[in-house]
Amino acid sequence: MDGFETLRKLGLTEYESNIVITLLSLGASKASEIYHKCNIPKNKIYESLQNLSKIGIVKEIPSNPKKYFIKDSSSLEILLKNREIELNEIKDSFEKLKKIKKGNLQSINEPVSIIYGKEAFLNAIHKFMSQLKKENLMIVKRAKEDPITLRLTEQAIKRGVKIKMLLCEKTGAEKEWEMIGVKIGYLKEKPEMMFSIFDDNKCRININLGLDINDPTIIIENKAFISILKEKFDKLWAESKR
Repeated sequence: MDGFETLRKLGLTEYESNIVITLLSLGASKASEIYHKCNIPKNKIYESLQNLSKIGIVKEIPSNPKKYFIKDSSSLEILLKNREIELNEIKDSFEKLKKIKKGNLQSINEPVSIIYGKEAFLNAIHKFMSQLKKENLMIVKRAKEDPITLRLTEQAIKRGVKIKMLLCEKTGAEKEWEMIGVKIGYLKEKPEMMFSIFDDNKCRININLGLDINDPTIIIENKAFISILKEKFDKLWAESKR
């Protein structure tokens, strides 16, 4: 994660994050110098500088024209402290939610659910991989280098889980998966859909809408449907190159 992404996660806007990085690089600077360096709309420069001053990150030199500076990188610790306060408040609220009597909660089984975005997708995959007992079958465009999924996959294989991966493209990243015991097959042509089967009770299907990381993933918990997908996988596996 780079400095810009860190500042964004700590609550700064895109413009504020750019200004902080610019001032850390240039030192004391006029608004016009900041504008030319980070290409922020003029009407947003003073607004962002004012917000950063209120937080206590940016200081002003009362010259003519004014100059702005960040004393040192430790000034940014206020962002971390603010975020820690917010997290503690969230934890307190969450603990209160956990105390709700279970009898007041309804257990609802959702056979079909939809998740959006890369983070939510990876969280779901990590959860499913940690729960695997027998088998994981997947069809993906290319093997990806995700260390957490790799680790969970290796742990599943050590538990005796059988894992097969069908790929549309060969990139070299699949070697890491082979090294931990995943069986790899290469498809002759791209299939109608990409999917994964987790044991015989869950599957995921990726829908490509051209939204990149925000494309939706459908999670289905229906054994009859999963059985159809498994037949499809077995047919493609038999036809694949290994």
